[in-house]
Amino acid sequence: MATNNDVLKVQVQLSNAKLMQIDASNNVRIAMISFNSTVGLPLATQIGIGSSLTPTTKEFPDIQNLLTAAFTDRSDVQGMEWRVRAAESGVATAKAGWSPQIFLTGDYYYSRPNSRIFPEVDQFKNTWDVGISLQFDLWNNLTTMYQTSAAEAEYTQTKDALGILKDGVTLEVTESYLSFTQAKDKIQLSRLTVDQADENLRVTHEKFKAGLTTNSEMIDAEVARLQAKLELTQSLVDYELSLAKLEQAIGETH
Repeated sequence: MATNNDVLKVQVQLSNAKLMQIDASNNVRIAMISFNSTVGLPLATQIGIGSSLTPTTKEFPDIQNLLTAAFTDRSDVQGMEWRVRAAESGVATAKAGWSPQIFLTGDYYYSRPNSRIFPEVDQFKNTWDVGISLQFDLWNNLTTMYQTSAAEAEYTQTKDALGILKDGVTLEVTESYLSFTQAKDKIQLSRLTVDQADENLRVTHEKFKAGLTTNSEMIDAEVARLQAKLELTQSLVDYELSLAKLEQAIGETH
């Protein structure tokens, strides 16, 4: 016979379970609307979950190799490195104003009569000439100096921006890798907790059938198993999210 306290305890557990279900349903709806808004779909579009929450056996190298892969494969890092190269070329171009300029010219004439031949003959004659000229600006109102200073400033600014970007990538990859490793460890511990909760429920149920334990203890064992399964599910979700973030951080595309 269940006491009033046991009945109230079950009712409280049922109310808590219903509250958790309401929160979970609202979170799913909010996540779906946010996803539709992000990808440009109608907000009422129903999205199915493709993942089965089965952790993969994917392994990653150490942090240093991951950073090397991120600096090589990420488009934002590659784009900034090209900007640095372009700014460096801009400095070289600006400094070229300090150097003399050499020009090579050439002409070819084929005419009748050819005025470059004396005496002129009423025939088609060909002539040619080649020349080399040297040009150097003694004074250009300090234009070259200002252009060089501006190009060097742009190069320094772009190089600093690349350093800041790489620092951000380093932090992102490191945090993602640590989160991924933590999620893998949590899955193992959560599965162990579920096994322990299952065994505890089995033992408690046998005692309950033999009249050696109370209904309240039986309910506690069932709640403990439910909580263990919920924690395992959350660990699997955290693993999926941490894996996606790590792959994004190192520039992997699918």
